[in-house]
Amino acid sequence: MLEMVKAYTETLVKSLLKVEQVITDDDGDIPIRYKSALYYIRVVDADPDEPIVQIFAVAVADIKESDELLKALNDINARLHFARAFLVREQVLIEVEIPGAALSMGAFSTSCDAVARAADHFGVELAKRFGGRTAFEDSKDDSYRSPGASTAGYL
Repeated sequence: MLEMVKAYTETLVKSLLKVEQVITDDDGDIPIRYKSALYYIRVVDADPDEPIVQIFAVAVADIKESDELLKALNDINARLHFARAFLVREQVLIEVEIPGAALSMGAFSTSCDAVARAADHFGVELAKRFGGRTAFEDSKDDSYRSPGASTAGYL
């Protein structure tokens, strides 16, 4: 089942990004850039019969835990749909998990979009308030606008 879900996930990535080949990093994750964010797609063998597709981003790295940050994450989670934000090892992660057996283009596309937009928007917001860094914050110029409801900016 794991290999089948991995193969199908790669097919979905190719279709979503309109590419012929999927590039993976040293961990086997598929990295994808979206504006100031970098999100990843990973198939996890949590249970041999039920692999999970994780779509996640490090929205902010090198961020220190504080009561104010945890309150901000709670507020973000109250606003997010399909995803969750949490702090782990001085990183704010945005993540969605999809059971491999339930994987479809609709669920996959919606999940990628939710993680990418949330990491781009909230990562910048949190870094400004609490410090830390986003993956590509330095690449924004004066023409950058926060993504609107209909923006689809995959590379």
